[in-house]
Amino acid sequence: MQLTRLHDEIAQTRLFAGVSFDAIERLLEHCSVIEVPEGVVLIEPGKANDNLYVLLEGQVDVHLTTPDQPYNLRLGQGECVGEMSLIEACEPSAYVIVSAASRMLVLSRDTMWSLINASHALARNMLITLSGRVRQGNDAVRDSIHRQSEFESLAFVDGLTGLHNRRWLDQAFRRQVERGQRDGKPLAVLMLDIDRFKLFNDTHGHLAGDRALRAVAMTLNENIRPGDLLARFGGEEFALLLPDTALEPALSIAERLRRAVANQTSHHMAGLPAMSISIGEAQLRVGDTFEPLLERADDALYAAKTAGRDCVRWA
Repeated sequence: MQLTRLHDEIAQTRLFAGVSFDAIERLLEHCSVIEVPEGVVLIEPGKANDNLYVLLEGQVDVHLTTPDQPYNLRLGQGECVGEMSLIEACEPSAYVIVSAASRMLVLSRDTMWSLINASHALARNMLITLSGRVRQGNDAVRDSIHRQSEFESLAFVDGLTGLHNRRWLDQAFRRQVERGQRDGKPLAVLMLDIDRFKLFNDTHGHLAGDRALRAVAMTLNENIRPGDLLARFGGEEFALLLPDTALEPALSIAERLRRAVANQTSHHMAGLPAMSISIGEAQLRVGDTFEPLLERADDALYAAKTAGRDCVRWA
């Protein structure tokens, strides 16, 4: 190995920056430089790693999950890989794949520890490298948590109306019912249904029907109180939970929503006929659980439909 050329190359790397070669000259004689073509899996979980690789030329990608997933970290000239598993003396936890033809300085475990013992500067550089890896790992975890949070949020949102969906409703409403029973406070549930929606769909088409659903959802959302819980129950039905709300205030809110849909949806309908809704209301009773409360609100909604629609009834 031509040590003069090697000195010039490794002096540009993070690991050997500021290192006096007088202290490590004889140790470098035990190292080798290899050329690795693109596509080679350099390090992988399940296989012991006994080397530290310093990139003199080229590029490697680090995959924390599987090689067919996008890389989590890309390292180029001057970086090193393999230090974590080498220092911990355990199997690697990530895949390192050569993503561009590379030249690498290879340090065995014994050589690496000897270099660290021989040079304080190199030991410092290794600590800085390890600190960077921990920071990169923290960033990856934070990004993963953020993405997971986004996915979970999407899982509770109805894609058409932008309201919460039935899955969210089942959890959020249930918690509110349990809280109402525990605190002994009033609570109301409204079931709301768009009148003659099937006829509207058949007459104006499904795209117009989607527009109508969005218009009603938007109107309802614009006319509820900040603490009220609104969700699309399914199809053309919506559910609204009113915390700390007794019968008379609940009926007043239901009537206000009914009028708002009748008077305001035309603004969102782009020339299509305005919609109307029927509403059923139910109050939380002592010993109630989520299901019977919802069933009574649904029975009241059916009574509103039977009474001619575009009205409010209560159980």
